[in-house]
Amino acid sequence: MELNICDPEPSLRVTGLRVSFHGRPAVKDASLDLPRAGVTVLLGRSGSGKTSFLRALNRLNECFPGCETTGSIVLYPGSPHGGRHADGTPCDVPEPDGPCDILGPDGPALTELRRRVGMVFQTPNVLPMSIRRNLLLPLELVRGPLPDAPARMQAVLTDVGLWDDVRQRLDRPAAQLSGGQQQRLCLARMLILQPDVLLLDEPTASLDAATTRDVEQLVRRLATDRPVLMVSHSLGQAMRLADRVVIFADGRPQREFTPADLDGDAGREALMQALL
Repeated sequence: MELNICDPEPSLRVTGLRVSFHGRPAVKDASLDLPRAGVTVLLGRSGSGKTSFLRALNRLNECFPGCETTGSIVLYPGSPHGGRHADGTPCDVPEPDGPCDILGPDGPALTELRRRVGMVFQTPNVLPMSIRRNLLLPLELVRGPLPDAPARMQAVLTDVGLWDDVRQRLDRPAAQLSGGQQQRLCLARMLILQPDVLLLDEPTASLDAATTRDVEQLVRRLATDRPVLMVSHSLGQAMRLADRVVIFADGRPQREFTPADLDGDAGREALMQALL
């Protein structure tokens, strides 16, 4: 189906986004709405602009020299995850006053933006410290000392299905965890900051098939009450996970498909044609 960029109540709205590096365009006049829950998967060829688009949403591209970003990325207030963790622990981050353009002069500071728009990368990037400190250090840096920090840590480790695996070894180096456990820890580290939007850049690319299935199940569960925007190179993964597949080409979203669109040979053929 043709691209539908307008959602009546989005969590995030991108309009006319352009990203270039040393004058070379990577994202070209891209527009897209992200709904308040569910998994949106970006598919496209290598070099189509998917990851540059994803990184623009919490301004990570600006870490690279020669980056220029223009357009509008409006982040909307609200608690898409219902204001509570999976175990009922309340999410107590104050609500913003209203929508804000993260690229505008009144946009949030980078620390607050990256708290609200969390990101997990292709390769797990655990900190060179204990499992416990991987979670508590970011929380301390963003929120300061909190008396219930251990409870928050347990809540997010439970959310990602890691608590039973690590509860007896929280003070061991995080690097001793398996690849799949490290990726779950990275998800927990993002969740402990209570983000509004989850960005995932090929989160299973470096994992084996069994661990990939575990992480995919976790992503589906997290997306029941919060928005997930995920880059993938796997058509099969997109078919398994996505509430919406967006085809990226030539630096912008071009077409989108829902599971209903792909229920049948004609829909799948249309998707393949869009990717070619």
